Amino acid sequence: MKLSDFTIKNLAKSISGDTQTFPYLSGPRIIEFLSKYGLEDEYGSGFGTRWKYLEEKLMRLNGSQLIENVIEDALDPRRFHNTDKDYNTAAKEINEFLQFDNIELVKNGKFYKLTDLKGNIVEGSAVIALNDEFIQEQIQKCQEKIQREDYNGAITNARSLLESIFLAIIERDRNAEVKNDGDLIKQWKDVRKIMKMEADKESMPEFLIQIISGLTTSINGFAALSNNAGDRHANKFKTSKHHAKLAVNFAIALSDFLLESWDYQKRI
Repeated sequence: MKLSDFTIKNLAKSISGDTQTFPYLSGPRIIEFLSKYGLEDEYGSGFGTRWKYLEEKLMRLNGSQLIENVIEDALDPRRFHNTDKDYNTAAKEINEFLQFDNIELVKNGKFYKLTDLKGNIVEGSAVIALNDEFIQEQIQKCQEKIQREDYNGAITNARSLLESIFLAIIERDRNAEVKNDGDLIKQWKDVRKIMKMEADKESMPEFLIQIISGLTTSINGFAALSNNAGDRHANKFKTSKHHAKLAVNFAIALSDFLLESWDYQKRI
């Protein structure tokens, strides 16, 4: 894992206790903390600013597995025992700058583990390549809102993305502008017909029929989720991060598949 200089600098300030969120680490305590990572040193005159010293050592570990170990170790709840500091608050502070490196601390039981945010959201190449400002805005908002824990908002933007893709395909077929009536299921029926995705046992193998039927079932579930968990209506459902990620990844993956299928069908 390779972190930016910006992240390393802020990590050093946080872990040393200079931001008042982590327990304060004196010079000798910093040396003790780093000793398990092979960074042996002695505290004495000329030690310099504590966080600057820690920054220098973290730079040496950057790019190796050890930098991950340091971050996770710094958030060990036992380090916060019998202090007035809260390790959940400390994790939130670190995540504020880790996000710029597409990394996040995620709680697993009582401990925090690092996870790669780039692996959380599907990146659809066809969707990204589509030169549509509104669609790109929805993708960006989905990612940003999940990071900000606005899961209802992320689901709403995922629906807006899917509606935009459906309408784009319908308008391409009809060569005319179509008003968005908000009926996602009806739009999907139109798209399925345009894309020749109707279940036909004579021209389509059974496994493809099953996949298309599964997509229709998924669209129905997605529409229900966005109606009950999105921020357009009164929230009837306790939305969690994994629900939002499922909705966003489904919307992006299906959008990408439809756009690539459209281009393929026009070439043959």
